[in-house]
Order: sequence, then structure tokens, then C-alpha cells
Amino acid sequence: MALIKDQNSDECLDLLSAQRVLYREAKKLWKFYGGSVILLSLISLVITLKFPQYKASVALGSFILALFNIFLYKKLIEHKVQQAATIQEEFDTEVFGLKWNKHIVGKKVRKELIYEKSKSLSIVERTKLRDWYPNVSKMEYPDSVLICQRTNLYWDFELRKKYGYLVIGITILIIFICFITMWIINNPFVDSVASFVFPISSILFFGFETGIGNLKLAEKKEKYLGEVESIIGLPDKSLEECRQIQDKIFIMRNSSSLVIESLYKWLKERFEENIKVTL
Repeated sequence: MALIKDQNSDECLDLLSAQRVLYREAKKLWKFYGGSVILLSLISLVITLKFPQYKASVALGSFILALFNIFLYKKLIEHKVQQAATIQEEFDTEVFGLKWNKHIVGKKVRKELIYEKSKSLSIVERTKLRDWYPNVSKMEYPDSVLICQRTNLYWDFELRKKYGYLVIGITILIIFICFITMWIINNPFVDSVASFVFPISSILFFGFETGIGNLKLAEKKEKYLGEVESIIGLPDKSLEECRQIQDKIFIMRNSSSLVIESLYKWLKERFEENIKVTL
């Protein structure tokens, strides 16, 4: 017995389809949030350069709008992510044969919502969700569960690490460009900061928050990845250990630090190939 339930059953594919749709909805909100931050910052920068007498008011307005965006959109994003993570947890517990931990996860998502979201995914995309976890049919249970958990941690750890460094790198580049521009125009430092840095402070905050959030999550996943690898193959492991690892995975899935869909698709095929080689 490798896994308790067929991961390609209609019920399981409904769960995967619903969580995919909810994660996409969260990412769309996140992209809108990021786009609005960038747009407002650029507008603030143009106003500050064209009408320097208003730079103090623009800086304050940019800061207030940034806070509004953070509290409004982050709450909406967190709600979508929590729903998606809970549905993913239901899929995992069904396939792995683990008990539902209501103290950590809470209640399951309503069946009506799962049905509604799953039906909005195209047949082509639903087909791509088959074989969500690698083929572990030749492995003993619960080693098969641990291998699937390891796959989950490895994939997300690598993805978030690369994305975190990419976003922080772009943010630092923006700061560098600002200071080079200030040096070229030879403005007093305080005036230059007020003219360039304050108007785009929302972009810098958004960039560092996104990058650091993903790197912290990657660090945690790497730590738990090591824990999983240390017990695979041991004779005295139990399902309780699998459940404890699953609790950690769920808590990390609840993070609102999202990765853009285009990077996810670009890296997915290569990561899957790496995972197959290590099985």
C-alpha cells in the first residue's frame, strides 16, 4: 500500500481544481495590489518632480495610500489563501490517510464552494493536475507519504528562494538607480530623497516585504525538508510524525507571500524532472 486514496480520482481532482482557482484569485488580487502600488508611486514621483512645492503632501499621501492598500488587499488575499490551503490540506489528508487536525486547520471548506470553484477550471487545466505527487507505488507506507511531503517542501523551497532573491535584487536596483540619478542631477541630499525616495517608498516597501517574506518561508521549508529526509527509511517512524510534518506544511501554506504565476509555470517542469531523478 503506497497511498490510501487515488490522487487522480474525481473527488481529489475537484479539490485540486478548487485550490488552484482560489490561489489564482489570490494572485490576481496580489497583482492588482502590486500594480496599484507601482502606479501610485510613479504618479507621486511625476507630481513631485513637476511641482516640487507639493512634495511633502505627496509623500504623506503616498504613505497613507500604501497603508490602505496593505490592510485592504492583504486581508482579501489572506482569506483566499487560507481557503486554498485548507482545500489542499483536505486533498493531502485524504490521499495520505492522515487524521484531520481541527485544532490547527479548523473546519473544512464547504463542499458547495469546492464544487463552484472546481467547475470554473478548464478541462485542459484539470487534466494537468493529475499525478500531483510522484509515483510512489513501489514504496512502503508511510515512507510513501514522507516522499510526497518531501516533494512538496523541496518544490516550494526552491521556488520561493529564487523568487525572493529576484524581487530583492530588483528592489535594490531601483534604489541604486535613484541614488545614481540624485548624483547626476547634483541636488542636495535631503531634497533628492524627498523628490525620489519618498514617492517610491511604497514600491520599496512592497519589494522588500515580498522578497524577505518568501526567503523566510524558504528557510523554514528547507529546515523541515531536512527533518523529513532524516526519517525516511527509518524502521520506527509513525503516522503521527507524518501528521506533525503535515501541520507544519499547512501553517506555511497559509502564508500570503505569493509567487507570480509566470515564474511558477517556468520553473515547474525543471523542478518536476529533478524530483523524479531523486526518487
